[in-house]
Amino acid sequence: MGLVTKREVAIIGIRILAIYFILQLLGSFAVPVTVNALLRGQSDPHMALFIIIGLGMGLVFSGLCWILAPKIAGIIVSPDTTQAALPTSDLQTSLFRAIGMWIFITALPQFILAIAVFIHNFQSFAISFDFRLITQALELILSVCLIFSAQQLSNLLRKLRYGSAA
Repeated sequence: MGLVTKREVAIIGIRILAIYFILQLLGSFAVPVTVNALLRGQSDPHMALFIIIGLGMGLVFSGLCWILAPKIAGIIVSPDTTQAALPTSDLQTSLFRAIGMWIFITALPQFILAIAVFIHNFQSFAISFDFRLITQALELILSVCLIFSAQQLSNLLRKLRYGSAA
């Protein structure tokens, strides 16, 4: 069995996250559809529209992650690295990015659902302050920060751990 490069591992990880995103998205929309149908006895056309749009966006996002996995992996892993060994700093950076992607993938379906509920409540004049929308937005912001500043965060932790000599 041949050696696997860091880029190939990143591609596999991104594709697994795309599959996980679809499963998470389907699970997050199953409950509102069931509750809506049970409470109203019929489906709300607005809720159905939001669910179709949310699922469609999720499918497009997952499909793009799957198709663009090699390009995304090129961003995550520096292009000049072809060796199979993974230095500690690269591992830490990759883990920060993976955690950021995991947070993003788990928060996005809930964020879409929170927007749909907020719009539905807004249209039915049942406006209330909903913390779910804010917390999901903050999770998305945190995940994007983790993804795009993983190298800087890794360098900061290395400096804190070993002092300024590192």
